[in-house]
Amino acid sequence: MKAVTWCAKNNVKVENVADPTITNPRDAIIKITSTCICGSDLHLYDGYIPTMRPGDILGHEFMGEVVEVGPGVDRSKTFMVTDKAHALRQCINCCRKGGTVSVPGVYAGIIDKFPMGPFMNKSLTMRSG
Repeated sequence: MKAVTWCAKNNVKVENVADPTITNPRDAIIKITSTCICGSDLHLYDGYIPTMRPGDILGHEFMGEVVEVGPGVDRSKTFMVTDKAHALRQCINCCRKGGTVSVPGVYAGIIDKFPMGPFMNKSLTMRSG
C-alpha cells in the first residue's frame, strides 16, 4: 500500500509500505476514506519531534472503515473511528505523560490506506449496533 513517510527534517514522500496485519488480539485494521494534515504533522515535518525515524508514517486525523479486527475485539458493536486511534512511538506529549492519545508500543500514523490501530477496544468509541 502507499503511505506518506517521514524521511528527514522537511523531507516526506509517498512510499510503498507493507500491508498491516493483526498482531494483538485487540488490534483493528482501518481502511482510510479521508485524511488531512494538521499542525502536529507540521511539527513532525519540521523535525520538532526527536523520536521520528526515517520510514515513520505520518498522520492522525482521519475517517475510515474497520475492515478487520483481532479475536479480542467485541464484534457485536459498531465502531466510530476517532482521532484517538492515532499512535506514534512513545511520544513525549501523550504516551509518556498519559495524555489523551496514550497507546504504548511502536505503531505508525495513518496517512496510508490501511493503518493498524492498536488496542481498539480502548481506542475506539463504541456504539451499539
